[in-house]
Amino acid sequence: MSETTRPEVVDGIRRWVKEVFNEHRVDRVETLKVADYVDWNPYPGQDVALNGFKGVLEEFLESFPDFRYDVDEELFEGDSVVCVGKWYGTMQNDFMGLPASGAPVTARRTDAVRFHGDKMTERWGVGNELRMLRFLGVAATGEEVRGAATFEDAVHGYLDAVLGRFDLAAVDALVDIDAVSDAAGSLVHLCVVGALDDYAVEVTGVRFDGDTATAEATVRGTFARTLWRTAPSGAGVELPLTVTLRGAGATLTSVALSYDLEAMAAALGAPAGEAAGEPTTPTGTAGDGKFVLRAFVNEVLNGRDVSAVSRLVAPGATDLHQETVTTAAFLHAFPDYRFSVERVVVDGTRVSLLAAFAGTHRRPLMGHPATGTAAITRSIDIFTVTDGLLSDIIYGFDMYSLLTRLEIFPEKGRYPGVSAG
Repeated sequence: MSETTRPEVVDGIRRWVKEVFNEHRVDRVETLKVADYVDWNPYPGQDVALNGFKGVLEEFLESFPDFRYDVDEELFEGDSVVCVGKWYGTMQNDFMGLPASGAPVTARRTDAVRFHGDKMTERWGVGNELRMLRFLGVAATGEEVRGAATFEDAVHGYLDAVLGRFDLAAVDALVDIDAVSDAAGSLVHLCVVGALDDYAVEVTGVRFDGDTATAEATVRGTFARTLWRTAPSGAGVELPLTVTLRGAGATLTSVALSYDLEAMAAALGAPAGEAAGEPTTPTGTAGDGKFVLRAFVNEVLNGRDVSAVSRLVAPGATDLHQETVTTAAFLHAFPDYRFSVERVVVDGTRVSLLAAFAGTHRRPLMGHPATGTAAITRSIDIFTVTDGLLSDIIYGFDMYSLLTRLEIFPEKGRYPGVSAG
């Protein structure tokens, strides 16, 4: 078998986007994919083989005849490519049991694809299908789709529904799809969410200054799992948090979460002298993006080591806030979560991580009560790695596939568990 070259992969993925997605030439599917192609992230009821993908694509393009996909970024390594972009379309015909709404949709998606020559052999993909459903006027049972009339409404709605209750419908309604957040602050928050039982937020005050709001809050909970390399005490803790929000009209465009790390260290009994640690390059093969990402997964995502955030994340690094909140919702609902690295693609300073997230559904998720079901889903994340530090993070979490595994969206042909918003 001949080795696949980078020019073949570049040609294959760009022809796919141009001819199949943007020119809607479904007849090109067979010529751009191998006969035994496998889709590892099918829609409910879709066969993972080539014909299954083609059937869903035909139905999708009939429902969204003005569908367009714009690639924001491509990463290439060996026989693999990772693409991240946004798609646009207007629902003009029924789709998988949903009646035509005439609603315009914008959603982000990320795909990791392997090639043999210039033909696709297998694909992993994550896209925000739940965002698509909400744009079409439906929401998961228990959710309430609602927007805001003013910036002040958006801020208060965010603090209550998003920060306090992980309401993903509120994220879509209140937060711009391209809204950014401070990556280090977001990661510390993910560590906190993963470590606490009985998570709750009390907002003690909000100050408004034009298009900026600053909220002071206290995160409360039971210290139930390791945090900052400190064994859980089972005691209640109170962690001071400052939230800075910016907006354009009634839509939030950036969110920064800033914990008082010295107060957190004192509350937890964390290792002395690490509350204000300076970023340092990891030891070992520090310039190796694969090494840095594995350290990130082991120390931050799985280990909830707050001090590792400053060691691994560059000052000023940003992430996309909608996907960060989606990840937080998963960590809260699956307290025994575990992340594992499946594939890493490195293209210069840009690195993509395909990770599996596994855990047991022990707390409500998007209005659905805990099922006790063990489930697994994936994310495809993209980072910049410079001098051993991560920045410019784009998370892509497959919440939709997780919900199908929990049998919230189990069947092709209709969407059980959704109702008019």
